[in-house]
Amino acid sequence: MFFLTRVLPVALLLVIFYVIPVLGVPSRKPEPGRIPTAIRVASWIEAIFGIMLFFSGVLFAMEPAVVGLNGPVGATYALLFCLGSGIAWLVMATHINFGNKRARGVCLVLSILRVFTVVGAVFSIVDIALLYGSRSSRQYYAQ
Repeated sequence: MFFLTRVLPVALLLVIFYVIPVLGVPSRKPEPGRIPTAIRVASWIEAIFGIMLFFSGVLFAMEPAVVGLNGPVGATYALLFCLGSGIAWLVMATHINFGNKRARGVCLVLSILRVFTVVGAVFSIVDIALLYGSRSSRQYYAQ
């Protein structure tokens, strides 16, 4: 119960007031064909993860007993956390697709945090490899 009453509201506030404003307006307009494929693939992977988060929040709200959430408070926090995180992830994916350097940094931090989860580990490893490991994305962000 401590997590639901003390930790989760703070995490939601961080997502709402830090992640989304940090991304801000795209730092540059995307030019067709200029953004490397590795960056576009990473943005689509992040968008898929954001959609998964969003719909898992809907699932938690519809069937809280399935995931072991007791009472309406737990289901409400799970719904708000998943919906807020899903929207933040979709915003981040959009800004990665624009080639925003800040979105790349936020994605690295969130991928490091997400690597400890079962489903998120695969997404994290692939995203870090695409955004930081590929030569084309390093050259693009070096400009």
